[in-house]
Amino acid sequence: MIPTIKRIGPFLILVFTVLPFLSIVSRIAANMSFSYILNILAFVLLGIVLIVNTTKIYFPKYLLYYSFFALYTILSDFFIVNKSFDFKYLYSNGLLASVFLIFFIENGKYTEKFVNKYLKFNVLILYIALAVIIIQQVVNSKFLVDPNFVKNYFFANNDTQMRLPSIYSYIGGSITVGLSFLPILGYVIADSLKNAKKDYVILFIMGALFSFLTKYRWIMINYIVLLILIPLYKKLNIIRVLLIVVSIALSLFAGYFLLEKLNVPVDKYLQDRIFETNSGGISHSSAGTRLLAFEIFSELFPQNPLWGKGERLWTYGGGVDTELMWALKGRSSQIHVGYLSLLYTYGIVGAILYILFLIFILKKLYQDALIHKNWGILLAFVGFVLANTTLVQFTINDMGLLIVLAFNNYLLEKETLGNKVLDVV
Repeated sequence: MIPTIKRIGPFLILVFTVLPFLSIVSRIAANMSFSYILNILAFVLLGIVLIVNTTKIYFPKYLLYYSFFALYTILSDFFIVNKSFDFKYLYSNGLLASVFLIFFIENGKYTEKFVNKYLKFNVLILYIALAVIIIQQVVNSKFLVDPNFVKNYFFANNDTQMRLPSIYSYIGGSITVGLSFLPILGYVIADSLKNAKKDYVILFIMGALFSFLTKYRWIMINYIVLLILIPLYKKLNIIRVLLIVVSIALSLFAGYFLLEKLNVPVDKYLQDRIFETNSGGISHSSAGTRLLAFEIFSELFPQNPLWGKGERLWTYGGGVDTELMWALKGRSSQIHVGYLSLLYTYGIVGAILYILFLIFILKKLYQDALIHKNWGILLAFVGFVLANTTLVQFTINDMGLLIVLAFNNYLLEKETLGNKVLDVV
């Protein structure tokens, strides 16, 4: 009989696969974010495991540092920010819940039948996500969009700058859009290239369209990173390089004319959103907030360098960081560079713990990729690291990252053990 802890990982992958739709139902039926339900579920599952588990558990080194960081943030909340420890604090603590979720995923038992089945489901959801974002661009920008997302993120003055979330707005904010779609896309492309399939071209085109239509620059950059997969799997010579360049050029032209036919103003979009000529250029617009981040950081960080100021902006019970708000003067909502925000919020001590977590998870995934040859998993987390150069996201709880982490577990076991295991779902 398969131990309970081995069954939880596959159950969670089932939940993550249909998470966009569960989140819609949760919001409409109970007016509640499903992320809270997921956090509570993580605590319940942990309690079950603590009571019934009798088998050996696996706790990778990267998760140890991630756990230390989560514990440090809790101590920071209580001793620096003076938050209250209550039930709402627990179920709204996505960072702590994500520690448990990763723990369950790393200890799950995944079979070939299970992975193949849910991989197909996830590919289908990628196509659904593309179809929905096209509808949002062409027909109705609020189609399947959470009203809370509209309130918080539909701040653009025109359609060419309005960010589009596809099916992911009910799960979370803008970061969720990219970290739900691109990791799975990267895994599927790597699997296609690894097994010499031809559908990787279609997958790359799909990713390009999706990334372009979201209007998030960081998503476009993370998509470009996926192009590294081509030389990783293809032996490149001059002729092949030329063919790839020509194929990309033709695909771009085809995409351009297709979008124009769908009444998507590509030229205006490039000017307004990519180069932001309507607001004085990149250095004077949203990218300018990153320059502002360095200015504010250099001013405020020396006041609390070791332990940090504490999280006062986004989490439950944080109050208001009046000093930061005064320094920003309405020019931005936060220190808009993840690693600077990390240092400002949690100090050198917290930043060291988090950076050690990033180093060890990337090291593990690199070593695993050398064995199972799916480099898309590593690039998913490289994308997460890159995203934090412009965004602020310390929690690993997005469906794309967690699903490919489970697939990494399966591939590694398949290559290293080669033994058959029973289906658990």
